[in-house]
Order: sequence, then structure tokens, then C-alpha cells
Amino acid sequence: MGNQANVYQLHEGQRVMPSKNGYVNLWRDINDQPWSSDELAYSVFIKLLSTVQHKPRDIVYKGQPVHLESGEWAIDYPQIVGMFKGIKDKEHARRIIKKFKSLSQVYTKPLKNGSVHIGFVIGFNGWEKWQNCTTPQTTPQTTPNSTDLKVLRGGKTTPQTTPQTTHKNNNDLNNNKEYAGSATPPVHSELRKNAFNYFWKKWAECKDLVGLKNKAPKEKTYTNNFAKLFTDSYINRVGVEAFKAEVNQMCAFALEAHQDIASKQGTNQTSDYFNHEKMWPAKFLSNKQWREQA
Repeated sequence: MGNQANVYQLHEGQRVMPSKNGYVNLWRDINDQPWSSDELAYSVFIKLLSTVQHKPRDIVYKGQPVHLESGEWAIDYPQIVGMFKGIKDKEHARRIIKKFKSLSQVYTKPLKNGSVHIGFVIGFNGWEKWQNCTTPQTTPQTTPNSTDLKVLRGGKTTPQTTPQTTHKNNNDLNNNKEYAGSATPPVHSELRKNAFNYFWKKWAECKDLVGLKNKAPKEKTYTNNFAKLFTDSYINRVGVEAFKAEVNQMCAFALEAHQDIASKQGTNQTSDYFNHEKMWPAKFLSNKQWREQA
């Protein structure tokens, strides 16, 4: 019988597996994602998944102190290019990350040294829920539902037999306690209201990024814009899951626009989204620009 240690050896001179570096959960639903047939995007997703922090940690990135939460890592696009032979340039890397962001599977936060953009923090939405490893080995468990997977949408979800443990809200529409997994009523008023409240929270976060406050009237924005845009007939026509996906897409686009504005502040550069800086939510909703991006 050969040396059993060789079973775990990747290549001569490489680290053995398993090691003390830990592991991540990789749900089979990853094979049902819209990008799963794109081998490069698939590889990037898994690489990032296995790189991000398991627990909160303070690091120094390019001379700047950075606090990372669970599921986050500091990086820049040239580093991503260097990880994969198939990625041609920074713009190619940006498009791949944008694909994940459009589905609200990851988020980014710009990092600066003074006014100089030095990279960004990338994080996985819902990290603490769908990386939960506290389930006893003797407890049968199927693939997680959409509440666990955030909007790793496109996958076939099956009922979950394991009781949920308590985790902090990871700020995604399908992770919203009031919104996710709710039964679809004949009239979608509660569904739509919860979706709007989620959008309203994310819009306020976008304005905070550029140093502004959201002073728009909430109820008026809802009744005059959101409710008219997402009517019962529209939700019935596209389906509840497609409606949720569009709201996530809408919020992801708003975040991307305001992050880009924030990254250009204090520089000689002008953001392509400069008109969003002081834009009111009513105009954002009426423009429907996120649909063009989708």
C-alpha cells in the first residue's frame, strides 16, 4: 500500500490537501447559473469564492488599512487579470465582475488612497447564510433555497429540510426577512411594498456613497413611480421571480453608478454616470436605464 499522504498531494512541491487553510461550501446550484457555461466566469467565481475572508479581518492593502467582513477581499482589476490566462485586460475582468454584480451575487466598494483609486473590496452577498457549516453531519439537507443563496438565481431550488440558524441580514432582496419566500398573493401589494422598501434602503446607501442624503418623499415616490412601474399586471406577466430579479438588477445598477461617481470624486475624471449624482429616485425609476444594462 502506498503512502497515504500522496492521496492529498496535488503536485510535487505543492501544498497538500486538506490543509489548515480551511474550505468553502460550493452548492450544486452553481451549475444552474446564467454564466455557468462560461468557463472563464465559472473559474473566476470559484477563485474569488475560495479567496475571500472567512471571518472579519483588518488588513493593509497598498499601504491603506482596510477592514474586511466575512466574504470580502481587497483586489484590483490588474490582479484579476494576472490570475487567469484567459482574461485579456482590465476591461475584460470588469465585464466578468459586472456579470456577477448584475445578478446581485457580489458587490464592490471602492478603495482610495486620498483621491487616488487603488482598487476595491469585493464581497459575496449572503456569505454567512449559504456558507453556514453548523449543520450536524447526521442531518439530511437538500440544496439551499433562495433565502440561503441570496440571488444566485437561475438555479433550481428545492425545499430545505434543515432548520435555519440565526444570521445577520446580508442586505439582499431575496434575503429580506419580510420579502423572501413569501407566498404570492392574488394582488401583489405586499410583495411590491417590500420590494420598494428594499430599493429605498439601497438608494439611501447609494446617496451616502457620494456624500448626499436621500431627501425624496418616500410615499410619493412609491405611489407615483414604483407602483405604477411594477403593476399587478406587469408582475403577473413576467412572474414573481423575474420581478425580484429586476428589482435586484435595478439596485445593482444604482450601486454601480454611484460607486463609479464616488471613485472619480476629487480627480480630474468625470464619471459616465455623473447625472446620477443628484438624481432623485423618481427620475431613476422613470428612466428604467437598468433594463438597458440588463
